[in-house]
Amino acid sequence: MATETADNIKLKEAIIEVSKLSPKDKVRIHNKYYATVNTRNHIFRKYFGTDASYISRVEFRDPIFHNDKMIFAGSVVATTELWIKKNMIAVGIAEEIRNSSPVNKTSATENAMTSSLGICLARAGLDGGEFASADEMQIAAHNGKAIDELNNNDASDTQEKDKKHIPPIKDYEDDFSPGVSESEFARISAALDGVKHLGQLGSVYTKDEIPIESNEQLKKIYENKRALLTRNKPIDDGWDIWVHLN
Repeated sequence: MATETADNIKLKEAIIEVSKLSPKDKVRIHNKYYATVNTRNHIFRKYFGTDASYISRVEFRDPIFHNDKMIFAGSVVATTELWIKKNMIAVGIAEEIRNSSPVNKTSATENAMTSSLGICLARAGLDGGEFASADEMQIAAHNGKAIDELNNNDASDTQEKDKKHIPPIKDYEDDFSPGVSESEFARISAALDGVKHLGQLGSVYTKDEIPIESNEQLKKIYENKRALLTRNKPIDDGWDIWVHLN
């Protein structure tokens, strides 16, 4: 009888640890709890360290125009392979539509790579009880919203006479609006304050998009930081919200 390898044993232990994560270690979306990519990657690295590696490839898809109107904003497709030593364990593929969320206007590539990594980890068994991660659920919500908006705009142009009122698309935070504790606010605001470039900002936003979008102060801090990094100045003079809690 073949002896189970040490890597298989460690992978099983990592899967068990992810499966035992409590709700407080996850994000609630539509009354289900999802582990973030960051949490699952941290656990995976704890067991495998530098014995594991990720190989990522990125494909850029151009915008599509029809009658001088953009009907597809373009996208980024990321493919991530998960390797343990010389063995490929899993592959994850994800697509991010540009302009589907504030962060995708500058960091669609980072978002796509994060989501593809999350899918890769889930296929390796580290899914935390739900195959999709919180990050991937957020991305799906934003991408679906962007496609709906493009379709609605195109329909309104071609069927102007028969146009009916279409209810506004529900804001993202209406679906994902958990409360933000004082300690969580302090952690996220400090993380936003410490970023040095748009790539870091995108990573923070990807990890904590739900609390950022559901808290007006955090959202303002994020928007000010994004403006500072892109235009070298804040949106307004409200610097007090960077360092003070209500």
